[in-house]
Amino acid sequence: MLVIPFYIKLALGFLVVGFVFHLIGFTTPYWTAYDTFGGNVNFGIWVYCSDTRFGHTCNSYSANTAISAVRAFEVLAFLMFIAIVVLLFIYLSTLRTNLQLASVICTFILVAFIVLGAIIYASERSNLHWSFALCIIGAIFAFIAGILLIIYRIRGVTMVTGGSATTRTTRTVTTTVTVR
Repeated sequence: MLVIPFYIKLALGFLVVGFVFHLIGFTTPYWTAYDTFGGNVNFGIWVYCSDTRFGHTCNSYSANTAISAVRAFEVLAFLMFIAIVVLLFIYLSTLRTNLQLASVICTFILVAFIVLGAIIYASERSNLHWSFALCIIGAIFAFIAGILLIIYRIRGVTMVTGGSATTRTTRTVTTTVTVR
């Protein structure tokens, strides 16, 4: 039976919620929104959508260098979310501290990818909209997960030496002596 420590459970929860926010934000075409005389125009990092006289249409667009960089950072962040969850589950089954350290480092790299993508996008466009905000919220949740993983690591709940897991515990032994 796999026993998951409290801080790891919390971190996994924050990672999953952050992943969902990031996934929705990163795939939807509402990173920016403009109101025009003909209707609304929305841009995402993959497609743009506009209101025309024929209805609401969405089309992909060729990205300039900045949008290509945003796409790359956001895709890397998406993949890092998956990799971190896999690393944590492997850590829980093997208790190898190097895997736990790798998950901490990857979490902060993930946050950096999302933030760098957001900064690049915001420097190119104005009228930021809800999809952009969801990606930022995903980064905040991932950052909190990283802090929880650091707290877990600092507390030193589990130490691994030479492949065998040992835990820091304190036992109290009470001995009753009967005198006759």
